[in-house]
Amino acid sequence: MSPSSVLKALAVFVVVVGVIGYVRTDSIVPIIINSIICMITWYLAIMLSRKESWGRRAAIIWLTCTSLLYTYMVFGPMAGHQEPKPGYWILFGSMALFSIVALVSVMREKQEVVES
Repeated sequence: MSPSSVLKALAVFVVVVGVIGYVRTDSIVPIIINSIICMITWYLAIMLSRKESWGRRAAIIWLTCTSLLYTYMVFGPMAGHQEPKPGYWILFGSMALFSIVALVSVMREKQEVVES
């Protein structure tokens, strides 16, 4: 599977998690936040499929930041929020894992491009 396909799958997964967040909390905020993350990820996937060099670097930086953010949301306290609902760590943990897989995929392709 190409890294751009993995990024597009990640973008769709993030929106699905946003919808699950909406159902769990009855607040539109998870959909808004996750839709913005989805649009940025999808745009980077398009730039990656066009073989843009800056797109690959931007995707690596973006995926690193989202991986750290989602991992923090699993283990760190959520300041200014109510007590999280049970199972929140499954949602954020799955997004963190998927983001890390996408990061490894993009970095492996970058390494293959450099070696050839």
